[in-house]
Amino acid sequence: SDMINTIVKEAVNNSSKIMGLSGTILVGSNNTTIYTRSFGFVDMATKMRGSTNTQYLIGSVTKQFTAASLLKALYDKAIKNGISEHEIDKLEAYIQTELHKPISSLDMLPETHPVWDGSMPAWANKVTPHHLLTHSSGLGEYYNLPVFKDFMVNPPDVVNIVSSFKNQELEFKPGAKYSYSSSGYILLGEIVEQITGAKLDVYMESVLFNPAKMHATFLATTGILHEGNLPKTRQLARGYSFDASATKATISEVKYL
Repeated sequence: SDMINTIVKEAVNNSSKIMGLSGTILVGSNNTTIYTRSFGFVDMATKMRGSTNTQYLIGSVTKQFTAASLLKALYDKAIKNGISEHEIDKLEAYIQTELHKPISSLDMLPETHPVWDGSMPAWANKVTPHHLLTHSSGLGEYYNLPVFKDFMVNPPDVVNIVSSFKNQELEFKPGAKYSYSSSGYILLGEIVEQITGAKLDVYMESVLFNPAKMHATFLATTGILHEGNLPKTRQLARGYSFDASATKATISEVKYL
């Protein structure tokens, strides 16, 4: 415990001298908590400090839950198609086949799917869920498009997000190399919904969070979370962005997802 405390203290001291560390650290082993401590503020305007009950926006860490949701959805689909849970080889083969189908397949995001808004791009016939999962689709990062600044002010729906990048040329042939892309995970969320018939946030809660007793965890959709005053968000820390490149370093609140 003393060694952990020393390591944490050193890490905190080495963090940004301007913004400081905001968050909660927990170290555990075999269901036993060895060390836990919260740092910084959950609301800089009111100087409210964090606690071990504070929830945090986790940004792209959400992607692991999207990936797990897809695999769970494909597993359940295989079971419904008559493959026994004990037939591991058949289950694996089925899921691998599904992962390597074009996303334009009828049971995924076909030409008529609303996400395409009447115009499916040709690359949808080449890109697979596996490409999207592994950031090897060739899709660019929609965060880097000029329209993203507008998204921060006026939160878009999924159709508008997809419309912002679907007509862009692929940066490389699908599978040729790795290039991080949040755009691909937007599509994966839609594929999960198409397979399961459930909204992604509801599905995650049902098959991931509730079974794991992660009752403080949820998938946020869109909007200003704190203004909704929902039970799920009452312990939610406000998120901030830090700009050290400006003439005077600035910290601003991030309200939209």
